[in-house]
Amino acid sequence: MTDKRPVVLEDLGGGQGRLRELATTERLLAAALPVNNEALAGLAGVADRLPYFTGVGALSLAVLTTLARSLLAGGTQADMRSTLGLVLQTATDDATAGRVLTVGAGGLLTSTPPQEAADMNNRTLPQFLRVSSAASNRPPWAGAVASGALVIPGGTASRCTQIHSLDSVTTSPRLGVRNLSNSGFTGWVELYHTGNLVLNQLATFTLATLPSAAANPRLQVFVSNLTGQPAPCYSDGTNWRRVSDDTIAN
Repeated sequence: MTDKRPVVLEDLGGGQGRLRELATTERLLAAALPVNNEALAGLAGVADRLPYFTGVGALSLAVLTTLARSLLAGGTQADMRSTLGLVLQTATDDATAGRVLTVGAGGLLTSTPPQEAADMNNRTLPQFLRVSSAASNRPPWAGAVASGALVIPGGTASRCTQIHSLDSVTTSPRLGVRNLSNSGFTGWVELYHTGNLVLNQLATFTLATLPSAAANPRLQVFVSNLTGQPAPCYSDGTNWRRVSDDTIAN
């Protein structure tokens, strides 16, 4: 039995050529071509359809709408956004309905947030921004030279909360809050800071050095030589008692 293998005629140039046996991958492709051609020929030509493979030697038609063709025809990202009706913000504080947010929108993820230079009453929508020292309706303690930062965590055109912080290197940090309601903005209220909280350490005594329980009602101390182990104690006005189980200190 004669061994039949597919070959191809290669052009070696100069009017010369040779027969070369097809490689395995080439034989597979050659065998598939007639099948794929038959599958393609078997599709009915229908408007707005795109042929695609569903398997080896099997094709079907996908819907290709006018919008999809226009999108594929876009040569740039801007062309494609225009086809989809996507319009970028013109500025980081552009609140036009339907606009696509950009980096820095509302003052997020940017070193140059929007700035209010005229009137803080103009800002009611949620955002982060800078406030110029020339803007009106700033907190009364802001002074004429200190700029600040404004945060509006949530709100609408008629209701919001404004949080203002001074950030000038020449002033101490001061935080103010005010609200907007149907009757207008309230006055500024300052959140006042006098110092950092510190841990309260109980004074230590022995049983012999405990002060008078009668003279120190509700006072707490730490007793270092109680039976069992050292522990906090409190005065009930008559006796010193363990905080843990209310027994008299001994």
